[in-house]
Amino acid sequence: MKTPRCLLLTLWMASSALAASPLPGGSDVHIPIVSTGDGPRFCLDYCNFQGVDNKTYVEFYVQVSYSELQFIKHKDRFKAGYHLKLTILDEFDQVVETQETNDQFQVDSFAETVSTQKARASLMAFTLKPTTYRVKALVRDLETMHATRIEQELQLGDFRAPNLLMSDIQLSSKIEPGEDGQPYVKNSRYILPNASRIFAHGLNESIFIYFEVYNLLYDQLKPQATYTTRFTFLNGDGEPIASFARTHPKPGPTSAHSMKFPLSYFPNGNYKLIIQTRDDATGQTCESVRDFSVLDWSIALSEENLHLWPR
Repeated sequence: MKTPRCLLLTLWMASSALAASPLPGGSDVHIPIVSTGDGPRFCLDYCNFQGVDNKTYVEFYVQVSYSELQFIKHKDRFKAGYHLKLTILDEFDQVVETQETNDQFQVDSFAETVSTQKARASLMAFTLKPTTYRVKALVRDLETMHATRIEQELQLGDFRAPNLLMSDIQLSSKIEPGEDGQPYVKNSRYILPNASRIFAHGLNESIFIYFEVYNLLYDQLKPQATYTTRFTFLNGDGEPIASFARTHPKPGPTSAHSMKFPLSYFPNGNYKLIIQTRDDATGQTCESVRDFSVLDWSIALSEENLHLWPR
C-alpha cells in the first residue's frame, strides 16, 4: 500500500455537506470541543497520523449545523456561508501556519435552513513537527458577520520511534471507496468526518472508523506473517460490553483499516473504543482510544436526508 498520503506536504482544505447529529445544548453528552461566541456554534476535532520526514500529519475536522447559519433567499433557493480560519501557534505564541477559506452553499427549501439534521463538514490538514502547539479556530457567518471561536492546546502524536505504532481512531459518518488525491480520501477510502463524535438512532445506521498501523515487521519472503487487532467497547461506567479480535496478513510495514459497526447494537450513552494491535512476529503491542456518544433522534428522517451528499 502507499505509505505517503497525497498532499502531505501541502495545506489541504475541503468542505462538504452531511447528515449530522445536533450539538447538545446544555447537556452532558461528551463531544470534543464546542465553540463560544455570538456566531454559529461549531465542533472541532482532530486526528494524528504518520507523516513524512519524521513529521506528524494532523487533520482538523469542523462541523457546523445548518441551523447555526443565517440563510438568505437567492432566486428560488436559499444561500448561506461562513469563513473558517485555523491558526497553529508554537510554545512562544508565534504563528506556525494558518489556513482560511470561505464555504458558501445553497439549499432548495426553507425547512433545510433550520435543520439540525444537516451540517457542513470541513477538513484542514497540516504536516508539523511532533510537539505541543495551540490551535485557534474561528467561524464567522458571512451574512451576520458574527463569529465564534475555539482555542485549545494541541499535543501532536509522535511517530518517529521505530517500534509498532498506531494513528488516532477517526470516527466517520460514512466510508466508501474513493479516488486518491481527492478531499477526504486516504488510502482509496472516502472518509466523511464526524467532528462531534455523536451518532444518533434514526439519523445514522452505522458507526464508521478508520485507523492506521505503522512499523510492522515485514518480510516479503514470509507473506503468511500476520498481526492481530483487538476491539474493545466500554460503556460510560468503564465496563466492557463487547470485545473481539481479528488476525490479518501483513500488506507491508504499514496498514490501513476501515470498519463499520451497526448503531443498533449501542443503546443511548457514552462509549470508549480501545483498539489494541500486536505484531505476531515480534510480540510488540500498541493501542489507540477514542470516545463517542449515542443518542436518539426523535424526528424521523425523510427520504431527502438519506441520499449521498454531493462532495
